[in-house]
Amino acid sequence: MSISEASRLTGKTRATIHRHINTGKLSKTKDDTGVIGIDISELIRVYDIKIDTSDACIDAVKIEQHNTVIDVDELNTLKTRLAVLEAENHHLKDHVDSLKKAMLMLEHKEQKQEKSSNWLSRLFTK
Repeated sequence: MSISEASRLTGKTRATIHRHINTGKLSKTKDDTGVIGIDISELIRVYDIKIDTSDACIDAVKIEQHNTVIDVDELNTLKTRLAVLEAENHHLKDHVDSLKKAMLMLEHKEQKQEKSSNWLSRLFTK
């Protein structure tokens, strides 16, 4: 996958991904045209990304469905894309959970401030 896709998937900036490649923390790959990319297994190893592909495991070399044949390269591309989307989904769910927690903390803080201001106002208004 590309550096940009890896950045979106991990939540790291492109600069951080490049820095980790340059320091050797993260391994890069090159395709036949010389384009630099990162294998999904490297992202899982370095950033501990959780990917659930148990429902998507396909071991057949070719799939025939409705008279359509998908070759091995297309199948591998689809598997990789599925893994990326599942990891991105997991990352977004974690982000939503953290935003919910932050919201609850803010609401709790506001309630505390209301209670303390009510006590002070009662003290001075009597």
